[in-house]
Amino acid sequence: MKNRHPRWRVPATALVALLGVVLSSCSEPHRPNFVIVVVDTLRPDHLGLYGYNKNTSPNLDRLAEQGIVFDNAFSAAPWTLPSTFSLLTGLLPSEHGATDIVVDETTQGISFPSDPEIWLTGEFQAQGYATVGFHTHPYLHRSVSNIHKAFDEYHYPVSRHVGDQSFAQEGATWTEYMYLDTLYPAAEEWLEANSRREFLMYLHAIDVHGPYDEVRLLDEDRDLVETGLADGSIEFKKMENSHLYPLSARDAQHQSYLYDGHIKYMDVYLQRLVDKLEELGIADDTYVVLTSDHGEEFGEHHDYWGHGRYLYNTQVKVPLVMLSHRDLKAAPGRITSHVNTVGLLPTLAKIAGFELETNFDRRSFFQLLLGQEKDEHRRYLSVSETERAKGSDSIMTSGRFKLITDHGIGTQEFYDLLRDPGELRPLDVRDLQGQVKDEYDELVSLQRTLLDSRKARASESIELDSDAVDALRALGYLQ
Repeated sequence: MKNRHPRWRVPATALVALLGVVLSSCSEPHRPNFVIVVVDTLRPDHLGLYGYNKNTSPNLDRLAEQGIVFDNAFSAAPWTLPSTFSLLTGLLPSEHGATDIVVDETTQGISFPSDPEIWLTGEFQAQGYATVGFHTHPYLHRSVSNIHKAFDEYHYPVSRHVGDQSFAQEGATWTEYMYLDTLYPAAEEWLEANSRREFLMYLHAIDVHGPYDEVRLLDEDRDLVETGLADGSIEFKKMENSHLYPLSARDAQHQSYLYDGHIKYMDVYLQRLVDKLEELGIADDTYVVLTSDHGEEFGEHHDYWGHGRYLYNTQVKVPLVMLSHRDLKAAPGRITSHVNTVGLLPTLAKIAGFELETNFDRRSFFQLLLGQEKDEHRRYLSVSETERAKGSDSIMTSGRFKLITDHGIGTQEFYDLLRDPGELRPLDVRDLQGQVKDEYDELVSLQRTLLDSRKARASESIELDSDAVDALRALGYLQ
């Protein structure tokens, strides 16, 4: 596969320049604005700037040439609820407590942290930033979790069309109103009214997440898919209940055609956002950060559920790109060290010129923007967790090796990502020797240290009515 977008690196001279402009911007009367765009379920390897050979992201690819691209960014979990909480709190799922849906004979609820001080967005509010969130995702609805408390304003634009009740009653099981057609105009309206304020905006777009109400295809796939639909070799199924995702390798491949088409649709709106910032005269003062909450499986590991169950890179590796601001344009480049989205808000706080608590600051990757590593030997680690299926932890190095541990049954998978980037052939840890054995031992030690040091925050759960449970099941979040 030919990469049409060369892997460029941050030049040393540019990093020195970036250090100067970042530090000088801290004293400017108008501090930078931040727009965080989370494209739900977006895998980096389906984007041109990460080497994809289809034309899914022409606008993002072009914009990224004047920004900072992180080649190895990971989410804290392979599904929406815990990873979104992690991004907004700077905590791992086992620390913030939003780890599972509980549905059994006696309990129907979703767990989430109860500490009102948990949100890092509150630190931006204390610094005078206006904070606002826009979403159309059921898990982010105020009737299901308390994520709305992270923001001064919290908008669910779907309610303009179907009312403002619980997400199950609003017909939120994938309607025409859940896409950027509805989400983006509401955010643009807010920008027009608040462009002279210092702000942090959070946009959570669900367009790439299945199931798909519309058949959106790339031009290069259209003839192939339409011919396949006509002769029966390609099939798009209307799944019911838990059968949301394809149940065979063939179906999974077909799902990816729709996935790519919806990425291209998102890419159009990303350009509209940047154009609006330019029109308002604030593009050079605004960091636009594009990332995702998790990835998506297309049967690579015989998992046809899509996401949420496992910690392979298909489900936890995400894009992370910083765009727009004049400082980025002055020093564009790529960063190869591993980072996790739990460090995003701590990093943005440092860019804005204020400090967070030390434990959050440790997760910041601000130093990478300045060309500095905190530890030359170990460099940066990335941690992802899931409790929905296996109770696993994943610790990845900034280099070749990755350790996945299932603490429930005590099994491990250890991968050499250089020789096995698809994570299909786990190494037998009994046969490890030399440097590889040293890497494994170090990861095991680091994982134990992490487990021993974690302190879970107080959590609670919100009870779901039967309509909400049915809606989650229809979306594939319950089996």
